[in-house]
Amino acid sequence: MYRETVTIEDAVTAVSVMECSMQGSALLGNVNALLTTFPTDPLEQYQTQCQMLLEGLNLPVLLQSEMDRLAR
Repeated sequence: MYRETVTIEDAVTAVSVMECSMQGSALLGNVNALLTTFPTDPLEQYQTQCQMLLEGLNLPVLLQSEMDRLAR
């Protein structure tokens, strides 16, 4: 989808995809993209990934902003 502004969710998703494509990813741990299943609660899964990635990148302000957005 085309947008004028990149959201935190866009960035977290892009970093997650990059991490999954690496052997021995740094932020998400050992994740095998071929052997994963769809989560039963996608929002909870996104919140967990968002927290892991943004804490791993030392971006607490962005993490708080995204958690506030999701809580609304």
